[in-house]
Amino acid sequence: MVNGDKWEHRDEMLLKTDPRYAYKKPLPKIGGSIIDFINTTDQIVTIGIRSGDKGYEIHVDAGKKKGYQVPDGNVFYVMAQENGDGTSLMAQKAKPVDLKHVRYQVTIVRSDEIPATELGVIPIPAEFQVKR
Repeated sequence: MVNGDKWEHRDEMLLKTDPRYAYKKPLPKIGGSIIDFINTTDQIVTIGIRSGDKGYEIHVDAGKKKGYQVPDGNVFYVMAQENGDGTSLMAQKAKPVDLKHVRYQVTIVRSDEIPATELGVIPIPAEFQVKR
């Protein structure tokens, strides 16, 4: 998808433009800590990493592990994955963690394994839905 003047992964764009998860400035992708995301699902999962009014989006392929360097300090992340019928993203916002030169590990599970009360819903516009 084109957002402004650059190409972006659809789910990354939908996550960062949702007012609940939006940010004003890019978060530097450097720092003293690393977050390892282990995706145990069968689909790509988009992660929004946030600190204050700064953030960025990444995605982790199905069945893969990726480590991302983040600045030390108070950080939270949002995990978003498509629901079963492909009409929305199910988003789970994690509690903030205070990172100081550590390696932090997060295991990603399917959104249907998480209580619905803990998930936010981001609609996927019809023109961006993948027909199955």
